[in-house]
Amino acid sequence: MKHKKDYKQGLKYIEQVLFNDWDPIGINDDFATFDEYDSYAPEIASMWFNGGLTEDVIVEYLLKIETQYIGLSGDKEKARKVAKKLVSSLT
Repeated sequence: MKHKKDYKQGLKYIEQVLFNDWDPIGINDDFATFDEYDSYAPEIASMWFNGGLTEDVIVEYLLKIETQYIGLSGDKEKARKVAKKLVSSLT
């Protein structure tokens, strides 16, 4: 992904990472719900496209989703792992 920024390609990649690697509610083995986290990807893609993508920002965003929107306690270690993957792949 270390090429010229392509928003659509980046967005698709982010959606895949959220589904395959983040998956806070444990559904990534159910293909009927493969788009469960897609609504969260545009915010991360926007950060990336506008140059504001950092591990800390992604961790904060993912934990906010987990705790405020999904109602979980939040998994900071997993959020950090996903953030590292996204930052290293997209920047």
